Amino acid sequence: MGALGGAVGDPWLEIRGAAMHRVARGEDVLHGRGGLVLAHVVFSLLARESARRSARWRWRIDARHPRGDRPATSALPGASLQASARMPPDRMHRCGGRHGLARPGLRPVGIGSRRMTSFDLAESAFVLGSFTLAGFVKGIAGFGLPTVTLALLALTRPLPEAMALMLVPTLAANVWQALVGPALRPVLRRLWGFLLAGMLGTLAGAGILARADAQTLSGLLGLLLLLSAGLALTGRPLPPPGAARERWLSPLVGGTSGLLAGMTGSFLMPAAPYLAALRLPSQHFVQGFGLAALLATLTLALGMAGAGLLPPDLGLASLIGVLPASLGMAIGTRLRRAMPEARFRTVIQAALGLVGGWLAIRAFG
Repeated sequence: MGALGGAVGDPWLEIRGAAMHRVARGEDVLHGRGGLVLAHVVFSLLARESARRSARWRWRIDARHPRGDRPATSALPGASLQASARMPPDRMHRCGGRHGLARPGLRPVGIGSRRMTSFDLAESAFVLGSFTLAGFVKGIAGFGLPTVTLALLALTRPLPEAMALMLVPTLAANVWQALVGPALRPVLRRLWGFLLAGMLGTLAGAGILARADAQTLSGLLGLLLLLSAGLALTGRPLPPPGAARERWLSPLVGGTSGLLAGMTGSFLMPAAPYLAALRLPSQHFVQGFGLAALLATLTLALGMAGAGLLPPDLGLASLIGVLPASLGMAIGTRLRRAMPEARFRTVIQAALGLVGGWLAIRAFG
């Protein structure tokens, strides 16, 4: 059986077989076109297996089918991958994941608003390139890995897929920033309410993600990117809230940021402007935001897994994304001294604003 065709058995055996075949022909497996082909094998197998599974547990309400009749399989995107995974009649009442009541008018969907199909070579290259570019931005500017990854992947994939793919690289990038440094204890003492509320909000947002329309949430992500870019480009920080207001503002802002993170994958707004308004010392700000992003990402992973939005194949694809993201971070860190950081930040914020505007127009226009 070829690595890209036929039924899917043990993916790792097929991947190993493809690699051994390339070695036997004297081709490089990890670099150049050989590495791209091998990555294509990985993502193709994962996407094909996810397509088979997704048809068994994702259902949504569609007013166009008032009698609960499911449309013909051949009329659905990716039908050739789904024909062998039809939903049993006794499970047609389930909607939005594992829980739901019997309701008329249900139709199957994949992650977000369409079914997942196999990655072609161009899509595989785009996903790997998105991770690499996001890591490059993180290496130079010190921020932006999850934001850039989400912004790019949401252009071509449903938002829940993009969120699932960015989880492991984001965790890997924030662990060191959050846990290593002298400011951990002071940050925990001052921001514990902010952090706890952020985790609870993220769980609630992940529950909304499992039931809401992916295109609408993609538009919401676009609006958040626009707002974040606008605040960054104007360069006007928010006024300090004061000690009295900080006691109740921190949980409120943390919970709001977590809710938006659970729905869109982005923890930037309003967390980043608020932490900047607290006038924290530089190390406290960096470690505090890193810790908040780390906890939000961990909670988001748990919430998505509980809602059925994080199948093992997408988790494995996210794990693979650590490699190109790390490569991009290494390159960006080396080039940091040679590039004007302030100008680079401006260009990145402007680009994110443009991407956010496009996502919003596509969703609401």
